Amino acid sequence: MNVSNNSNGLSGTKKAEYLVIPRRAGNFTVPAVEFSYFEPSKGTYQTLSSQPYEIKVEKGKGGDEGSSGGIYASNQEGIKYLGSDIRHIMTGNAHLKPMHTVFFGSAAYFVVLLVLLVLFVILLFVLKKREQLSKDTAANRNRKADKVARGRLKSAAQFLKAKDQDKFYVEMSQALWGYIADKLGIERSKLSMDTVNETMKAKNVPDELTQQFIDTLNSCEFARFAPGSAEAF
Repeated sequence: MNVSNNSNGLSGTKKAEYLVIPRRAGNFTVPAVEFSYFEPSKGTYQTLSSQPYEIKVEKGKGGDEGSSGGIYASNQEGIKYLGSDIRHIMTGNAHLKPMHTVFFGSAAYFVVLLVLLVLFVILLFVLKKREQLSKDTAANRNRKADKVARGRLKSAAQFLKAKDQDKFYVEMSQALWGYIADKLGIERSKLSMDTVNETMKAKNVPDELTQQFIDTLNSCEFARFAPGSAEAF
C-alpha cells in the first residue's frame, strides 16, 4: 500500500493479492473484483470493476480426471500437507498457548499455591477450634460435676423423707453415674462398671475408694431392679 495525504487530499495505491490453489485440471474463470468508493465531486458512490480473468490449469500428477468445475471445491478435511508454507485455518476451540511455557513458576501456579495455603490455614484453625471446644466441654462437665451431684442427692434426700423407695434409688443411681462420668470425662454411652473401674485406676484413685464406689453403685442398681418392701426401706 502506497498512500499519501497532502493539501490536495488523499491519494495513492493499494494492492491486494489473493492466493488461488487449483485442485482440478481445466479452464476456469476468476470472477471480476469490484471496488466501491465515494466520489465527492459527484456526491455519489462509484463502483469500479476489473475484468474476469481466464486461467487454464494443467493436469498434475495424481489428478482426478473425472473432476470438473470450481477453483476450490474441496472441504478442509480433504486438504493434505502442501509443504511448510500454507495450511488450513483451524476452526473451533484451538486451545492455543505460547510455546515453551510451563505451569511451575507461572501466575496460575502461585494462585493455586496461595489457595492451598489459605485452605490449609482454615482447616488447621477449624481443627484447633474443635479440639479446644472438646476440652472446654470436658472441663465444664468436670467443673459442674459436684454441683449436679449435690442437686441429685438433695432430691434423693427428699424422696427418702417421703419414703418413696423407687425414686430415691433412681436419684442416687443417677447422681453416682453422672458424677463419675462428668468428673472422669467418660462418655455416657460408654458407662459401665468395668469402664468406671479401669478409669479410676488410670487416674490413680485408691483401690479401696474405687471398690467402695462400685459397691455403692451395685447396691443402688440392685435396689432399683429388686426392691424390698416399704417397711424394710
